[in-house]
Amino acid sequence: MSARLRTVLWILGFLLTVGGAIAYVIKPLLTPVTSVALGLGLLMLLVNLYLNFADVRRFLGKRSTRYGGNLAVLALIVLAIAVLVQGLATRHNLRWDLTENKRFSLSPQTRNILKNLKKNTEILAFYRDTEAGKQSLKDLLEEYTNSSSRFKYRFVDPDRSPNLAKEYKVAAYGTLVLESGGKREKVESDTEQAITNGLLKVTRDREKTIYMITGHGEKQITSQDKTGFSAAKQAVEEQNYKVKELVLLREKAVPQDAAVVVIPGPSRDFFPEELSTLTDYIDRGGKLLVMLEPQVETPRLSKLLEDYGIEVGNNEIIDRLSRVFGADYTMPVVTQYARHPITANFGVASFFPSTRSVTPVKKPKTGVEVQPLALTGPNSWAETDLKRLRQGSAEFNEGSDIAGPVSIAAVSSVAPKEREDPKGLLFSGKKGPPKSGKARIVVFGDSDFAGNTALGISGNRDLFLNSLSWLAEEEELIAIRPKDQSNAPLLLSATEGRLAFWFPLVILPATVLGAGVFVIWRRRWSR
Repeated sequence: MSARLRTVLWILGFLLTVGGAIAYVIKPLLTPVTSVALGLGLLMLLVNLYLNFADVRRFLGKRSTRYGGNLAVLALIVLAIAVLVQGLATRHNLRWDLTENKRFSLSPQTRNILKNLKKNTEILAFYRDTEAGKQSLKDLLEEYTNSSSRFKYRFVDPDRSPNLAKEYKVAAYGTLVLESGGKREKVESDTEQAITNGLLKVTRDREKTIYMITGHGEKQITSQDKTGFSAAKQAVEEQNYKVKELVLLREKAVPQDAAVVVIPGPSRDFFPEELSTLTDYIDRGGKLLVMLEPQVETPRLSKLLEDYGIEVGNNEIIDRLSRVFGADYTMPVVTQYARHPITANFGVASFFPSTRSVTPVKKPKTGVEVQPLALTGPNSWAETDLKRLRQGSAEFNEGSDIAGPVSIAAVSSVAPKEREDPKGLLFSGKKGPPKSGKARIVVFGDSDFAGNTALGISGNRDLFLNSLSWLAEEEELIAIRPKDQSNAPLLLSATEGRLAFWFPLVILPATVLGAGVFVIWRRRWSR
Protein backbone atom coordinates (compact mmCIF):
# COMPACT_ATOMS: atom_id res chain seq x y z
CA MET A 1 0.00 0.00 0.00
CA SER A 2 1.40 3.39 -0.99
CA ALA A 3 2.29 6.02 1.61
CA ARG A 4 -0.31 8.40 0.18
CA LEU A 5 -3.11 5.85 0.60
CA ARG A 6 -2.02 5.15 4.18
CA THR A 7 -2.18 8.87 4.96
CA VAL A 8 -5.69 9.07 3.53
CA LEU A 9 -6.64 6.02 5.61
CA TRP A 10 -5.27 7.68 8.78
CA ILE A 11 -7.18 10.92 8.15
CA LEU A 12 -10.43 9.22 7.15
CA GLY A 13 -10.31 6.83 10.14
CA PHE A 14 -9.59 9.69 12.53
CA LEU A 15 -12.44 11.84 11.15
CA LEU A 16 -14.96 8.97 11.25
CA THR A 17 -14.00 8.04 14.83
CA VAL A 18 -14.12 11.64 16.12
CA GLY A 19 -17.36 12.35 14.23
CA GLY A 20 -19.05 9.24 15.65
CA ALA A 21 -17.88 10.11 19.17
CA ILE A 22 -19.21 13.68 18.87
CA ALA A 23 -22.56 12.40 17.58
CA TYR A 24 -22.81 10.04 20.57
CA VAL A 25 -21.98 12.84 23.03
CA ILE A 26 -24.63 15.12 21.53
CA LYS A 27 -27.25 12.36 21.53
CA PRO A 28 -26.17 9.40 23.70
CA LEU A 29 -27.82 6.81 21.50
CA LEU A 30 -26.06 4.33 19.17
CA THR A 31 -27.97 5.02 15.98
CA PRO A 32 -27.03 3.06 12.82
CA VAL A 33 -25.13 6.08 11.41
CA THR A 34 -23.17 6.57 14.66
CA SER A 35 -22.39 2.86 14.94
CA VAL A 36 -21.16 2.62 11.31
CA ALA A 37 -19.01 5.75 11.66
CA LEU A 38 -17.35 4.51 14.87
CA GLY A 39 -16.90 0.98 13.52
CA LEU A 40 -15.36 2.02 10.17
CA GLY A 41 -13.19 4.67 11.78
CA LEU A 42 -11.73 2.29 14.39
CA LEU A 43 -11.25 -0.42 11.72
CA MET A 44 -9.31 1.97 9.46
CA LEU A 45 -7.09 3.07 12.36
CA LEU A 46 -6.35 -0.54 13.35
CA VAL A 47 -5.57 -1.58 9.75
CA ASN A 48 -3.26 1.39 9.35
CA LEU A 49 -1.58 0.56 12.65
CA TYR A 50 -0.96 -3.02 11.47
CA LEU A 51 0.45 -1.91 8.11
CA ASN A 52 2.78 0.58 9.78
CA PHE A 53 3.74 -1.64 12.73
CA ALA A 54 7.51 -1.44 11.99
CA ASP A 55 7.42 2.35 11.89
CA VAL A 56 5.39 2.41 15.10
CA ARG A 57 7.98 0.20 16.84
CA ARG A 58 10.83 2.46 15.82
CA PHE A 59 8.86 5.50 16.96
CA LEU A 60 8.15 3.99 20.38
CA GLY A 61 11.84 3.16 20.86
CA LYS A 62 12.98 6.76 20.58
CA ARG A 63 14.06 8.67 23.72
CA SER A 64 11.72 11.55 22.89
CA THR A 65 8.83 9.10 22.66
CA ARG A 66 9.62 7.70 26.11
CA TYR A 67 9.64 11.22 27.56
CA GLY A 68 6.42 11.95 25.75
CA GLY A 69 4.95 8.71 27.10
CA ASN A 70 5.83 9.74 30.65
CA LEU A 71 4.08 13.05 30.09
CA ALA A 72 1.08 11.23 28.66
CA VAL A 73 0.90 8.95 31.72
CA LEU A 74 1.14 12.01 33.99
CA ALA A 75 -1.62 13.70 32.03
CA LEU A 76 -3.79 10.58 32.37
CA ILE A 77 -3.20 10.55 36.15
CA VAL A 78 -4.21 14.22 36.40
CA LEU A 79 -7.26 13.49 34.25
CA ALA A 80 -8.20 10.54 36.48
CA ILE A 81 -7.91 12.75 39.59
CA ALA A 82 -10.09 15.41 37.93
CA VAL A 83 -12.71 12.78 37.04
CA LEU A 84 -12.64 11.46 40.62
CA VAL A 85 -13.08 14.96 42.06
CA GLN A 86 -15.94 15.63 39.64
CA GLY A 87 -17.60 12.36 40.66
CA LEU A 88 -17.32 13.24 44.35
CA ALA A 89 -18.66 16.74 43.67
CA THR A 90 -21.63 15.31 41.78
CA ARG A 91 -22.41 12.85 44.55
CA HIS A 92 -21.87 15.35 47.39
CA ASN A 93 -23.19 18.61 46.00
CA LEU A 94 -21.96 21.71 47.88
CA ARG A 95 -23.03 25.24 47.00
CA TRP A 96 -22.31 28.66 48.47
CA ASP A 97 -24.89 31.41 48.14
CA LEU A 98 -23.02 34.71 48.42
CA THR A 99 -26.01 37.00 47.76
CA GLU A 100 -26.99 39.32 50.62
CA ASN A 101 -30.55 38.00 51.01
CA LYS A 102 -29.65 34.37 50.13
CA ARG A 103 -31.99 34.47 47.14
CA PHE A 104 -30.55 31.24 45.70
CA SER A 105 -30.96 29.27 48.95
CA LEU A 106 -34.02 27.92 50.70
CA SER A 107 -35.18 29.90 53.70
CA PRO A 108 -34.69 28.43 57.20
CA GLN A 109 -38.46 27.89 57.52
CA THR A 110 -38.63 25.89 54.29
CA ARG A 111 -35.72 23.72 55.43
CA ASN A 112 -37.42 23.16 58.80
CA ILE A 113 -40.66 22.09 57.13
CA LEU A 114 -38.84 19.72 54.76
CA LYS A 115 -36.82 18.30 57.65
CA ASN A 116 -40.03 17.48 59.53
CA LEU A 117 -41.93 15.91 56.62
CA LYS A 118 -43.73 12.79 57.84
CA LYS A 119 -45.20 11.72 54.50
CA ASN A 120 -43.87 11.39 50.97
CA THR A 121 -44.69 14.55 49.03
CA GLU A 122 -44.56 15.14 45.28
CA ILE A 123 -44.99 18.26 43.22
CA LEU A 124 -46.08 18.01 39.60
CA ALA A 125 -45.06 20.93 37.39
CA PHE A 126 -47.25 21.16 34.30
CA TYR A 127 -44.81 22.87 31.95
CA ARG A 128 -44.23 22.54 28.23
CA ASP A 129 -40.68 21.65 27.21
CA THR A 130 -40.15 25.16 25.85
CA GLU A 131 -41.88 26.92 28.77
CA ALA A 132 -40.09 30.03 30.02
CA GLY A 133 -38.83 29.69 33.59
CA LYS A 134 -38.71 25.89 33.53
CA GLN A 135 -34.98 25.71 34.26
CA SER A 136 -35.14 28.17 37.17
CA LEU A 137 -38.03 26.21 38.68
CA LYS A 138 -36.07 22.97 38.26
CA ASP A 139 -33.12 24.52 40.10
CA LEU A 140 -35.44 25.59 42.93
CA LEU A 141 -37.07 22.15 43.20
CA GLU A 142 -33.63 20.55 43.28
CA GLU A 143 -32.99 22.55 46.46
CA TYR A 144 -36.17 21.06 47.93
CA THR A 145 -35.19 17.49 47.05
CA ASN A 146 -31.68 18.03 48.44
CA SER A 147 -33.24 19.03 51.79
CA SER A 148 -35.55 16.01 52.16
CA SER A 149 -35.63 12.50 50.77
CA ARG A 150 -39.43 12.57 51.14
CA PHE A 151 -39.84 15.39 48.62
CA LYS A 152 -39.92 14.55 44.89
CA TYR A 153 -40.82 16.46 41.77
CA ARG A 154 -41.52 15.76 38.12
CA PHE A 155 -42.33 17.84 35.07
CA VAL A 156 -45.38 16.99 32.98
CA ASP A 157 -46.08 18.39 29.52
CA PRO A 158 -49.87 18.88 29.50
CA ASP A 159 -49.92 18.68 25.69
CA ARG A 160 -48.29 15.25 25.73
CA SER A 161 -50.18 14.02 28.82
CA PRO A 162 -53.67 15.54 28.49
CA ASN A 163 -55.32 12.82 30.59
CA LEU A 164 -53.00 13.51 33.52
CA ALA A 165 -53.62 17.24 33.21
CA LYS A 166 -57.36 16.55 33.21
CA GLU A 167 -57.05 14.30 36.27
CA TYR A 168 -55.33 17.09 38.21
CA LYS A 169 -57.75 19.71 36.83
CA VAL A 170 -54.98 21.74 35.23
CA ALA A 171 -56.26 24.39 32.83
CA ALA A 172 -53.19 26.60 32.42
CA TYR A 173 -49.54 26.07 31.60
CA GLY A 174 -47.17 26.66 34.51
CA THR A 175 -49.52 25.19 37.13
CA LEU A 176 -47.96 23.34 40.06
CA VAL A 177 -49.80 20.66 42.04
CA LEU A 178 -48.59 19.39 45.42
CA GLU A 179 -49.71 15.94 46.51
CA SER A 180 -49.23 14.23 49.88
CA GLY A 181 -51.23 11.63 51.77
CA GLY A 182 -54.17 11.82 49.37
CA LYS A 183 -54.40 15.62 49.60
CA ARG A 184 -53.77 17.92 46.65
CA GLU A 185 -53.05 21.63 46.57
CA LYS A 186 -52.65 23.83 43.50
CA VAL A 187 -49.85 26.39 43.52
CA GLU A 188 -50.34 29.27 41.12
CA SER A 189 -46.83 30.74 41.45
CA ASP A 190 -43.38 29.18 41.05
CA THR A 191 -41.77 31.12 43.94
CA GLU A 192 -40.39 29.50 47.08
CA GLN A 193 -42.92 31.38 49.19
CA ALA A 194 -45.88 30.01 47.22
CA ILE A 195 -44.50 26.44 47.12
CA THR A 196 -43.75 26.40 50.85
CA ASN A 197 -47.19 27.79 51.70
CA GLY A 198 -48.73 25.06 49.56
CA LEU A 199 -46.52 22.50 51.28
CA LEU A 200 -47.90 23.62 54.64
CA LYS A 201 -51.48 23.20 53.47
CA VAL A 202 -50.99 19.75 51.96
CA THR A 203 -48.97 18.25 54.83
CA ARG A 204 -50.79 19.56 57.91
CA ASP A 205 -53.66 17.53 59.29
CA ARG A 206 -55.90 20.49 60.11
CA GLU A 207 -56.05 24.26 60.12
CA LYS A 208 -55.72 25.95 63.47
CA THR A 209 -57.75 29.06 64.20
CA ILE A 210 -56.39 32.43 65.33
CA TYR A 211 -58.96 34.71 66.97
CA MET A 212 -58.52 38.49 66.78
CA ILE A 213 -60.37 40.28 69.57
CA THR A 214 -62.40 43.32 68.53
CA GLY A 215 -64.66 45.79 70.31
CA HIS A 216 -62.06 48.06 71.96
CA GLY A 217 -60.81 50.04 68.97
CA GLU A 218 -58.34 47.34 67.92
CA LYS A 219 -56.66 47.23 64.52
CA GLN A 220 -59.05 45.73 61.98
CA ILE A 221 -58.09 42.67 59.94
CA THR A 222 -60.13 43.98 56.99
CA SER A 223 -58.62 47.48 57.02
CA GLN A 224 -56.40 48.46 54.08
CA ASP A 225 -55.04 51.67 55.64
CA LYS A 226 -51.47 51.98 56.86
CA THR A 227 -52.20 50.82 60.42
CA GLY A 228 -54.71 48.15 59.41
CA PHE A 229 -54.09 44.42 59.82
CA SER A 230 -55.20 43.10 56.42
CA ALA A 231 -51.59 42.28 55.48
CA ALA A 232 -51.10 40.54 58.83
CA LYS A 233 -54.27 38.50 58.24
CA GLN A 234 -53.00 37.43 54.82
CA ALA A 235 -49.58 36.50 56.25
CA VAL A 236 -51.23 34.39 58.97
CA GLU A 237 -53.49 32.64 56.45
CA GLU A 238 -50.47 31.83 54.29
CA GLN A 239 -49.16 29.84 57.25
CA ASN A 240 -52.33 27.71 56.96
CA TYR A 241 -54.19 29.28 59.89
CA LYS A 242 -57.80 30.43 59.88
CA VAL A 243 -58.35 33.99 61.11
CA LYS A 244 -61.60 34.99 62.81
CA GLU A 245 -62.80 37.93 64.85
CA LEU A 246 -63.91 37.50 68.47
CA VAL A 247 -66.19 39.83 70.44
CA LEU A 248 -65.84 38.73 74.06
CA LEU A 249 -68.93 40.59 75.31
CA ARG A 250 -71.05 38.85 72.70
CA GLU A 251 -69.58 35.35 73.02
CA LYS A 252 -68.75 35.45 76.75
CA ALA A 253 -66.36 32.55 76.17
CA VAL A 254 -63.27 31.63 74.22
CA PRO A 255 -64.21 29.27 71.36
CA GLN A 256 -63.09 25.68 71.69
CA ASP A 257 -61.04 25.76 68.49
CA ALA A 258 -58.95 28.80 69.52
CA ALA A 259 -55.27 28.04 68.99
CA VAL A 260 -54.27 31.63 69.82
CA VAL A 261 -56.18 34.72 70.91
CA VAL A 262 -54.75 38.06 69.70
CA ILE A 263 -55.38 41.56 71.10
CA PRO A 264 -54.14 43.86 68.28
CA GLY A 265 -53.65 47.38 69.64
CA PRO A 266 -56.74 48.28 71.72
CA SER A 267 -57.51 51.98 72.13
CA ARG A 268 -59.90 51.41 75.07
CA ASP A 269 -59.74 49.25 78.16
CA PHE A 270 -61.49 45.91 78.64
CA PHE A 271 -64.56 45.38 80.81
CA PRO A 272 -64.15 43.27 83.97
CA GLU A 273 -66.36 40.52 82.49
CA GLU A 274 -64.09 40.25 79.45
CA LEU A 275 -60.97 40.09 81.61
CA SER A 276 -62.58 37.34 83.67
CA THR A 277 -63.13 35.32 80.48
CA LEU A 278 -59.52 35.89 79.43
CA THR A 279 -58.29 34.92 82.89
CA ASP A 280 -60.23 31.66 82.76
CA TYR A 281 -58.84 31.01 79.27
CA ILE A 282 -55.24 31.59 80.38
CA ASP A 283 -55.59 29.60 83.59
CA ARG A 284 -56.68 26.60 81.54
CA GLY A 285 -53.62 26.75 79.28
CA GLY A 286 -54.72 29.29 76.69
CA LYS A 287 -52.39 31.16 74.35
CA LEU A 288 -52.50 34.97 74.19
CA LEU A 289 -50.72 37.55 72.01
CA VAL A 290 -51.10 41.16 73.17
CA MET A 291 -49.90 44.14 71.11
CA LEU A 292 -50.34 47.48 72.85
CA GLU A 293 -49.69 51.12 71.96
CA PRO A 294 -47.88 53.86 73.89
CA GLN A 295 -49.94 56.69 75.40
CA VAL A 296 -53.06 54.50 75.46
CA GLU A 297 -54.31 53.82 78.98
CA THR A 298 -55.64 50.31 79.60
CA PRO A 299 -55.18 49.90 83.37
CA ARG A 300 -57.40 46.84 83.78
CA LEU A 301 -55.72 44.96 80.92
CA SER A 302 -52.29 46.01 82.24
CA LYS A 303 -53.24 44.65 85.68
CA LEU A 304 -54.19 41.29 84.14
CA LEU A 305 -50.83 41.08 82.37
CA GLU A 306 -49.02 42.01 85.59
CA ASP A 307 -50.70 39.07 87.33
CA TYR A 308 -48.97 36.86 84.76
CA GLY A 309 -45.54 38.41 85.26
CA ILE A 310 -45.49 41.17 82.61
CA GLU A 311 -45.34 44.88 83.47
CA VAL A 312 -46.47 47.44 80.90
CA GLY A 313 -44.74 50.81 81.30
CA ASN A 314 -46.50 54.17 81.03
CA ASN A 315 -43.82 55.61 78.75
CA GLU A 316 -42.57 55.77 75.17
CA ILE A 317 -39.20 54.64 73.81
CA ILE A 318 -36.81 57.26 72.41
CA ASP A 319 -33.82 56.21 70.30
CA ARG A 320 -32.08 59.07 68.49
CA LEU A 321 -29.06 57.18 67.10
CA SER A 322 -30.79 54.19 65.50
CA ARG A 323 -33.57 56.03 63.69
CA VAL A 324 -34.08 55.44 59.98
CA PHE A 325 -33.69 58.36 57.58
CA GLY A 326 -36.95 60.27 57.35
CA ALA A 327 -38.43 58.61 60.44
CA ASP A 328 -39.05 60.01 63.89
CA TYR A 329 -36.76 59.24 66.83
CA THR A 330 -39.66 57.39 68.49
CA MET A 331 -39.10 54.51 66.02
CA PRO A 332 -36.43 52.31 67.61
CA VAL A 333 -34.62 49.65 65.63
CA VAL A 334 -34.25 46.42 67.61
CA THR A 335 -31.31 44.10 66.97
CA GLN A 336 -30.93 42.61 70.45
CA TYR A 337 -33.07 39.60 71.33
CA ALA A 338 -33.17 37.29 74.33
CA ARG A 339 -32.55 33.56 73.98
CA HIS A 340 -35.96 32.13 73.20
CA PRO A 341 -37.49 29.84 70.55
CA ILE A 342 -39.26 32.84 68.97
CA THR A 343 -35.98 34.61 68.22
CA ALA A 344 -33.62 31.64 67.85
CA ASN A 345 -31.15 32.35 65.00
CA PHE A 346 -33.16 35.48 64.18
CA GLY A 347 -30.31 37.82 63.30
CA VAL A 348 -32.39 40.53 61.58
CA ALA A 349 -33.52 43.94 62.76
CA SER A 350 -37.13 44.74 63.60
CA PHE A 351 -38.72 48.19 63.51
CA PHE A 352 -41.30 49.55 65.94
CA PRO A 353 -42.97 52.81 64.79
CA SER A 354 -43.75 53.74 68.41
CA THR A 355 -43.57 51.54 71.46
CA ARG A 356 -43.70 51.47 75.23
CA SER A 357 -41.66 49.33 77.60
CA VAL A 358 -42.77 45.78 78.39
CA THR A 359 -40.70 44.19 81.14
CA PRO A 360 -40.84 41.15 83.42
CA VAL A 361 -42.02 41.90 86.97
CA LYS A 362 -39.34 41.55 89.62
CA LYS A 363 -41.15 38.85 91.59
CA PRO A 364 -43.56 36.81 89.44
CA LYS A 365 -46.17 34.66 91.12
CA THR A 366 -45.74 30.96 91.71
CA GLY A 367 -46.10 28.99 88.49
CA VAL A 368 -45.20 31.97 86.28
CA GLU A 369 -42.00 32.03 84.21
CA VAL A 370 -41.29 35.30 82.42
CA GLN A 371 -38.44 36.79 80.40
CA PRO A 372 -37.79 39.73 78.05
CA LEU A 373 -37.89 39.04 74.33
CA ALA A 374 -36.71 42.13 72.43
CA LEU A 375 -34.59 45.04 73.69
CA THR A 376 -33.73 48.46 72.29
CA GLY A 377 -30.18 49.79 71.88
CA PRO A 378 -27.95 51.14 74.68
CA ASN A 379 -28.46 54.74 73.52
CA SER A 380 -32.23 54.59 73.92
CA TRP A 381 -34.42 55.31 76.91
CA ALA A 382 -38.05 55.08 78.04
CA GLU A 383 -39.43 58.63 78.26
CA THR A 384 -41.96 59.09 81.07
CA ASP A 385 -42.76 62.78 80.45
CA LEU A 386 -45.38 62.06 77.81
CA LYS A 387 -46.83 65.59 77.92
CA ARG A 388 -43.48 67.07 76.94
CA LEU A 389 -43.04 64.37 74.29
CA ARG A 390 -46.39 65.30 72.73
CA GLN A 391 -45.08 68.86 72.46
CA GLY A 392 -42.20 67.58 70.32
CA SER A 393 -39.26 67.45 72.74
CA ALA A 394 -37.63 64.74 74.83
CA GLU A 395 -34.61 64.60 77.11
CA PHE A 396 -33.29 61.80 79.28
CA ASN A 397 -33.82 62.50 82.99
CA GLU A 398 -32.02 60.17 85.34
CA GLY A 399 -34.28 58.96 88.10
CA SER A 400 -37.55 59.25 86.19
CA ASP A 401 -36.71 57.83 82.75
CA ILE A 402 -35.46 54.27 82.15
CA ALA A 403 -32.04 54.01 80.51
CA GLY A 404 -31.52 51.55 77.65
CA PRO A 405 -31.41 48.78 76.71
CA VAL A 406 -35.15 48.69 77.37
CA SER A 407 -37.33 45.61 76.96
CA ILE A 408 -40.26 46.27 74.62
CA ALA A 409 -41.55 42.68 74.43
CA ALA A 410 -41.82 39.87 76.96
CA VAL A 411 -42.99 36.24 77.09
CA SER A 412 -44.62 34.38 79.96
CA SER A 413 -45.40 30.72 80.60
CA VAL A 414 -48.09 30.02 83.19
CA ALA A 415 -48.87 26.74 84.91
CA PRO A 416 -52.58 25.91 84.44
CA LYS A 417 -55.11 26.15 87.26
CA GLU A 418 -58.10 23.89 87.69
CA ARG A 419 -61.35 25.82 88.00
CA GLU A 420 -64.94 24.83 88.45
CA ASP A 421 -66.84 25.02 85.18
CA PRO A 422 -70.15 23.26 85.80
CA LYS A 423 -71.81 24.72 82.69
CA GLY A 424 -68.82 24.05 80.46
CA LEU A 425 -68.76 27.61 79.13
CA LEU A 426 -65.09 28.49 79.31
CA PHE A 427 -64.25 26.72 76.08
CA SER A 428 -67.69 26.72 74.47
CA GLY A 429 -68.77 23.37 75.86
CA LYS A 430 -65.36 21.78 76.50
CA LYS A 431 -64.31 21.26 80.11
CA GLY A 432 -60.73 21.19 81.28
CA PRO A 433 -57.55 22.61 79.77
CA PRO A 434 -56.52 22.42 76.13
CA LYS A 435 -53.91 19.94 74.94
CA SER A 436 -50.95 21.91 76.32
CA GLY A 437 -50.51 22.16 80.07
CA LYS A 438 -48.89 25.60 80.27
CA ALA A 439 -50.43 28.83 79.10
CA ARG A 440 -48.30 31.06 76.90
CA ILE A 441 -48.41 34.85 76.68
CA VAL A 442 -46.46 37.20 74.40
CA VAL A 443 -46.76 40.97 74.88
CA PHE A 444 -45.42 43.74 72.62
CA GLY A 445 -45.41 47.43 73.48
CA ASP A 446 -46.42 48.28 69.90
CA SER A 447 -48.94 46.97 67.39
CA ASP A 448 -48.02 49.11 64.37
CA PHE A 449 -44.95 46.93 63.70
CA ALA A 450 -47.43 44.33 62.38
CA GLY A 451 -49.55 46.88 60.53
CA ASN A 452 -49.86 47.14 56.75
CA THR A 453 -47.04 49.68 56.41
CA ALA A 454 -44.43 48.15 58.70
CA LEU A 455 -45.10 44.41 58.43
CA GLY A 456 -42.91 43.97 55.35
CA ILE A 457 -39.94 45.89 56.78
CA SER A 458 -36.90 43.78 57.65
CA GLY A 459 -37.73 41.17 60.34
CA ASN A 460 -41.15 42.48 61.45
CA ARG A 461 -43.16 39.83 59.59
CA ASP A 462 -41.01 36.98 60.89
CA LEU A 463 -41.12 38.27 64.48
CA PHE A 464 -44.91 38.53 64.37
CA LEU A 465 -45.43 35.10 62.77
CA ASN A 466 -42.79 33.42 64.95
CA SER A 467 -44.68 34.65 68.02
CA LEU A 468 -47.90 33.11 66.70
CA SER A 469 -46.16 29.84 65.80
CA TRP A 470 -44.67 29.54 69.30
CA LEU A 471 -48.02 30.29 70.90
CA ALA A 472 -49.73 27.74 68.64
CA GLU A 473 -47.05 25.18 69.63
CA GLU A 474 -45.78 24.79 66.07
CA GLU A 475 -42.10 25.37 66.68
CA GLU A 476 -41.13 23.85 63.32
CA LEU A 477 -42.57 26.97 61.67
CA ILE A 478 -40.36 29.31 63.71
CA ALA A 479 -37.69 30.59 61.33
CA ILE A 480 -36.89 33.23 58.76
CA ARG A 481 -39.53 32.78 56.06
CA PRO A 482 -39.18 32.90 52.27
CA LYS A 483 -38.85 36.47 51.07
CA ASP A 484 -40.43 38.15 48.10
CA GLN A 485 -37.64 38.38 45.50
CA SER A 486 -38.79 41.77 44.24
CA ASN A 487 -36.57 44.74 44.92
CA ALA A 488 -36.75 45.89 48.55
CA PRO A 489 -35.62 49.27 49.87
CA LEU A 490 -32.25 49.44 51.60
CA LEU A 491 -32.75 50.73 55.14
CA LEU A 492 -29.82 52.59 56.69
CA SER A 493 -29.20 53.97 60.13
CA ALA A 494 -27.98 57.55 60.50
CA THR A 495 -24.33 56.43 60.80
CA GLU A 496 -24.58 54.11 57.79
CA GLY A 497 -26.24 56.85 55.76
CA ARG A 498 -23.44 59.31 56.48
CA LEU A 499 -20.88 56.70 55.46
CA ALA A 500 -22.81 55.95 52.26
CA PHE A 501 -22.74 59.65 51.39
CA TRP A 502 -19.24 60.75 52.43
CA PHE A 503 -17.15 57.75 51.37
CA PRO A 504 -18.04 57.37 47.66
CA LEU A 505 -18.92 61.02 46.97
CA VAL A 506 -16.30 62.88 49.00
CA ILE A 507 -13.56 60.78 50.61
CA LEU A 508 -12.77 58.48 47.66
CA PRO A 509 -12.63 61.24 44.99
CA ALA A 510 -10.63 63.47 47.35
CA THR A 511 -8.14 60.64 47.92
CA VAL A 512 -7.63 60.11 44.17
CA LEU A 513 -7.32 63.86 43.60
CA GLY A 514 -4.85 64.20 46.46
CA ALA A 515 -2.74 61.32 45.15
CA GLY A 516 -2.63 62.93 41.70
CA VAL A 517 -1.60 66.31 43.11
CA PHE A 518 1.11 64.63 45.21
CA VAL A 519 2.56 62.78 42.17
CA ILE A 520 2.64 65.96 40.07
CA TRP A 521 4.29 67.87 42.91
CA ARG A 522 6.95 65.16 43.38
CA ARG A 523 7.78 65.14 39.67
CA ARG A 524 8.18 68.90 39.53
CA TRP A 525 10.20 68.96 42.75
CA SER A 526 12.56 66.25 41.47
CA ARG A 527 13.43 68.40 38.44
